[in-house]
Amino acid sequence: MGEIHIEDGKLSLFDKRHGKWLDFYNNFSTAECSICGNCFETTIDGEISRVLFEGFKQAYKFCPNCGAKMDGKETKIGETHFEGENLSLNGFAKSVHENAVAHGWWEKEKPLPEIVALCHSELSETLEEYRKGKQPTETYYNGEKPEGIPSELADCI
Repeated sequence: MGEIHIEDGKLSLFDKRHGKWLDFYNNFSTAECSICGNCFETTIDGEISRVLFEGFKQAYKFCPNCGAKMDGKETKIGETHFEGENLSLNGFAKSVHENAVAHGWWEKEKPLPEIVALCHSELSETLEEYRKGKQPTETYYNGEKPEGIPSELADCI
């Protein structure tokens, strides 16, 4: 599952955020994530070179801070995996279910007690995120996997 954003009453679902490494000082010493703005030094023992900067970009395909995939593509608000801007909750749930089926989560029909247990598990993970002090709109990344309250609630759907 990706990230869910609600902006100006429109629901958007992203597989992942895309970004690129920027040359912060224009001298190849510091790479900046175009998504979160975090900067990372690309020098070795104070040596500054384009080769080291390019090596950093090759080594870090994802931002260590926000998890954005550093492939140079742009993630646009409103980019969705489903039709229509004014999607109902049922329509959104159908789209999410189709995505889950496509990823092998429904190879066989699940009995209701199992579905309830899976929802309960995701809601418990939501509570754990809250207890860790995470904000209801905060998403962070563990590698490529989005984590946080929004992700756990989305998983419940």
